[in-house]
Amino acid sequence: MEGKVLKNNKYAGFEFLTEERFEAGIVLDGLDVKEIRKGAFNIRDSSVILQNNELFLINLVFESAKNTKVKRKLLLKREEIDKVSKLLQNKRYHGYVLNVRYNEKNLIKFDIGIGTIKRKFEKKASQKRASEKRNIERQIQKGII
Repeated sequence: MEGKVLKNNKYAGFEFLTEERFEAGIVLDGLDVKEIRKGAFNIRDSSVILQNNELFLINLVFESAKNTKVKRKLLLKREEIDKVSKLLQNKRYHGYVLNVRYNEKNLIKFDIGIGTIKRKFEKKASQKRASEKRNIERQIQKGII
């Protein structure tokens, strides 16, 4: 999973414990592709839902769009859809967008995460680890360590 990242969803990393990652294509029309290439979209509140044994992305917001309630179909292999649907049928698991990027063939891909919501103490622990990491990096830059 490499390529030029268009948008990261930092909120998802803070809010969820990711257990599974999938690379998915998405059905878009020409205007949507233009907006994504410009970076004029928001994935923060986007989520993945299961409907009729197919996966859809909801709440993908484009700056020029008036209707944000449009569901967009995610394109995955059948085995991956079955695996995701098995996880999403459990009420503890949620589907969300981790990032949007180009793949090697210059196609737009969505990295989808499946995971559980972090509890308050888990969020505090992850913030503490990030803070300690930043402090160590600053000390290395200053030449203290």
